[in-house]
Amino acid sequence: MADKTVALDLTNLHSYRDALTGHGYRVVPLTSLKEADAAVIAGMDRNLLGHQDIVFSGPVIDAGGMTAAQVANELDQRLG
Repeated sequence: MADKTVALDLTNLHSYRDALTGHGYRVVPLTSLKEADAAVIAGMDRNLLGHQDIVFSGPVIDAGGMTAAQVANELDQRLG
């Protein structure tokens, strides 16, 4: 996996950070969404950062009900 950046909800999904970095991803907080290739959110974060006008063209993965390994695999598939 090339160095891809993932914006992660570090408040609710902090335990996923190690799995994602282990898959070769650089992890940044959701507040750094502009520099990310993909975003991983908890279900409650569907309205990213409390804004409805955020434009993000990368994949957004709702990690609700998924393990960290499943999220990493989903990112691998979507980001190639």
